[in-house]
Amino acid sequence: MLVNCPRCGFTQPQDKYCARCGVDMESFRPPQPSFLRRTLGNPVLQIALVLGIAGVVGFGLYQKRRHELAERMSYLKGGGAQVARSLHSSAASSPEDSPEGGSAASESAPRELVSDDGPEEVTDTAGTAPGPAVAAAAPTVSDAAKREKAADPAKPAANKNNIVRFTFAEVNQQSLLQIFEESRSTGQFNSLGDYVAGILPDAQRRLGPRQRDIKSLAREEKPIAPGQAVQFFQGIRAGEPDSEMGFTYYIELSEGENGLFRGNLEIVRSWRVPPTPSAPQPTMQKTNFPAVFELMKGAAFFMSGPLAGGASPTSGFMPRANLMEPDMPLLSVRPFQILRSNDFRSYNSEYVLFVEFE
Repeated sequence: MLVNCPRCGFTQPQDKYCARCGVDMESFRPPQPSFLRRTLGNPVLQIALVLGIAGVVGFGLYQKRRHELAERMSYLKGGGAQVARSLHSSAASSPEDSPEGGSAASESAPRELVSDDGPEEVTDTAGTAPGPAVAAAAPTVSDAAKREKAADPAKPAANKNNIVRFTFAEVNQQSLLQIFEESRSTGQFNSLGDYVAGILPDAQRRLGPRQRDIKSLAREEKPIAPGQAVQFFQGIRAGEPDSEMGFTYYIELSEGENGLFRGNLEIVRSWRVPPTPSAPQPTMQKTNFPAVFELMKGAAFFMSGPLAGGASPTSGFMPRANLMEPDMPLLSVRPFQILRSNDFRSYNSEYVLFVEFE
């Protein structure tokens, strides 16, 4: 019968001693491996070590991403209306040689509302305004697009305009809580004091027509291309720039290729403030709500007021305070009819803006 030496592994006929190393094969016992060797050879420990390293690296990347987003948000909030100033500077530098007033400034000029059925909804669009980097070279977007098309007829499809869709909705508190939780899982949920901003991963499922918890109040779709900006107004105007009541939306798309969209969004609220002891006359107050976004196609960026526990009459960008008599016509304008909602006024629902790209 053949046996193997327990020390050197030599195969030989059964004997007491190994013919190669001379060890007593019957009494030989291999030395026990050291504690360190036994520990490092444990497969459970190896798997746990790999998972731990992956977790530390992932957490570090997550913290770095949040820090970058916080820095961008601090830059926006510290600098004021960044996108708004970009659009206004573009409009100021554009020549007004067109009889129709083709500049963004002339298109967004206030106008008086006259209607027999009461005030109509105003949704003025400044078109697709050139971003700050191309403002001096492009009098209007249409002229720039024509020149660019003539210079390069075979322009890649990636540089064509995208579509940005704004959905203004009333969302009940339970559904809003679920949206917040889904957004936190992406690592792109930010609480910004009186309002929050984040990413909703599966927008098509949550914003579909069969959703009863999310009531769509109004929708706007605008063309936009990377490096350009769009603005529009919702509300009422009485002929004077300082008398407009509502929201102006500014959105700038810095990147929009391969299904990834990055940029800035800002809501400028123009709202009449009731008299106070220090200000006996009502005053129009402008408040900025800036945010940055980074999302993939199929997801939606949202801005909202906080949950009911942290809400107040002035929190969010849609205040719950009672309108003054001159501003009551605003209730007939979409999406401001939410101010008539008992659920909204009693903090059972919230006004939410969803932004999607195609």
